[in-house]
Amino acid sequence: MSIVLKYLNDIYAQVKQLDAAVRRSLWIIVVMLFLLLGSYPFIRIASEAYFNLAYGSEDLPKVWIGAVGVLSLSMLIYNFCQNRFTAQKLYFLTMAMTVLFFSSCIWGISNPLVQGLGRQAFIYHFYMWKEVYIILLLHMAFCYFNTLFTLPVAKLLYGPLGAVMGIAGWLGSLIAKLDLTNGVILPTIIGMVMIILSGLLFLFLPPRPLRSAGTLSPAAASRTALVPPSSSSSPSSWANLTANWRTSLPKTGHWVAKLPSPLKTVRQVWPYVTGLVLLMMLSQFVINLANYAFNSSLDGLGDLISRKQYLSTCYVWINGLSVVVQLFVVAPLFQLVSQKVIHFIIPFIYLFAAGWGIGPAASAFSLGAAYVVIKGVDYSLFSTAKEIFYFHLNAAQKYGAKYLVDMVSYRLGKALISLVLLNEVLNQIKNVKILLFVCLALWPLLLGWIFCEQQRMMQKNQQRENLLPHKQ
Repeated sequence: MSIVLKYLNDIYAQVKQLDAAVRRSLWIIVVMLFLLLGSYPFIRIASEAYFNLAYGSEDLPKVWIGAVGVLSLSMLIYNFCQNRFTAQKLYFLTMAMTVLFFSSCIWGISNPLVQGLGRQAFIYHFYMWKEVYIILLLHMAFCYFNTLFTLPVAKLLYGPLGAVMGIAGWLGSLIAKLDLTNGVILPTIIGMVMIILSGLLFLFLPPRPLRSAGTLSPAAASRTALVPPSSSSSPSSWANLTANWRTSLPKTGHWVAKLPSPLKTVRQVWPYVTGLVLLMMLSQFVINLANYAFNSSLDGLGDLISRKQYLSTCYVWINGLSVVVQLFVVAPLFQLVSQKVIHFIIPFIYLFAAGWGIGPAASAFSLGAAYVVIKGVDYSLFSTAKEIFYFHLNAAQKYGAKYLVDMVSYRLGKALISLVLLNEVLNQIKNVKILLFVCLALWPLLLGWIFCEQQRMMQKNQQRENLLPHKQ
């Protein structure tokens, strides 16, 4: 407990040293992420309850593949737009499109005139966009966060920020479970309102256009100020808010400043980012193999209400575990051990949960408990530790790497394991368990490669810093 208190005191001291405008931005980000992550349980429970009843667990791989295709197309569009527009514009437009799309899906699902294949199509696309919208909006929110703070401050803030997100997910799941209407339309509406509010809040943040590398290396930046040089001060009126909406990148005689696209900058650190891509794909193999085994237990449940209540209960436990881990595990770990040790701990936690809950003597209860542990650790410890990898990159590379890791490989891994699970032999539960243990065995080997590449990259950065005075 003393470690946690010291950790919280360190956070308070660091936040007090931040510029007032940056502190204001931090609080806006906290509330915005609370609303965004709070919306997800409502949308997820509704879409999964509908999908599982209409299609069953055997069709999950098909919708996962569809989501990958949509997300890949979105990545290409966002890579083009990110270098020309503020994150606020992209977030707001994505929010508006998401709300309109979910509204049309709910209308189609609940309309008695829409039956058969038409209703199933609305259910399919409702589930598919649920897989996409949260990735797109979180991507923009965390990219903004990663350019606002340096590594020492971010390492302090990620724990509490993850706890806030976990609490949001826990409250959302709990409210959905306690919903007396026992329906899924009201939870979806609540989720959409929270998405809208998060988009409106993002408009109050000052624009931070994407900058090219070259002014300061990531290693040097982490040793200097608490925050990188900020752009304009935060808006204080609706006039400034509308000005932020109109702001694009600085003009240089052309339409916008000529900066390299985020994906092009990743070429300079390709081996390192490739390791991160493979790690994310491997994590998705593990999560979705466990997810498939878990969803197979839902096939025996009854009506829509029973499925909704069971899913709500599971996600209450998952998000509750995530909060506990963020507050009482992440805090001491990041203060006591290195990033490398934390990452090597994660696959062994998964291995323990899989051995207990998915092993030969597993019961339905232990299977659900194992899924809660794996998802809870994925939401908390893995998601927090993963973000630290980006702080060894410059600002433009952070955007590009997050495109590839958090958007493409996240869903590509899900698509590949979905193709495997479409095979009638491989999707048998005993073979799913074997695949899960093979993936967990490969995890530490991949981490070894990533940290070797990280060390090489840091040495190259250090050499560039040493040569910089001679060039001047």
